[in-house]
Amino acid sequence: MFCLFSDIDPRCGGTLLVEGSGRLLEQWYAEVAPDPARKQRSIFRQFVSGHPFLRRLTGIDPTADDPGELFGPYTDDRGTLRVTEISGRAGDVFVCHSNLLHAAPVHTGTQPRFLAVRGLGPDPVPARRSPAAL
Repeated sequence: MFCLFSDIDPRCGGTLLVEGSGRLLEQWYAEVAPDPARKQRSIFRQFVSGHPFLRRLTGIDPTADDPGELFGPYTDDRGTLRVTEISGRAGDVFVCHSNLLHAAPVHTGTQPRFLAVRGLGPDPVPARRSPAAL
């Protein structure tokens, strides 16, 4: 869950999400079955390096001069991926699948932003201060 404790306007530092990435990751994991003893970072690199859009998004491959191109939908035989951002008003809550790729963006607004990330389930992730709140 992403909980907004302040208003976050579009393009003002909301968490970036890759819509469709949770499904893609589950499909990839079922096909590849990476060794769970490997470090998570290594498994993540293997996953993103096998997809053209994710290669551009993570900087493995170059992008055009306009990074806005990455906000358009990318569709191939595995489905559609789209980068979107969390923006909204204080009190808004976004519930996302735990496998959804996300990243904190650079804060480009003029107002402070406050949000929290919280896991759901029988053993929820302990609440911690998000770097986006700084």
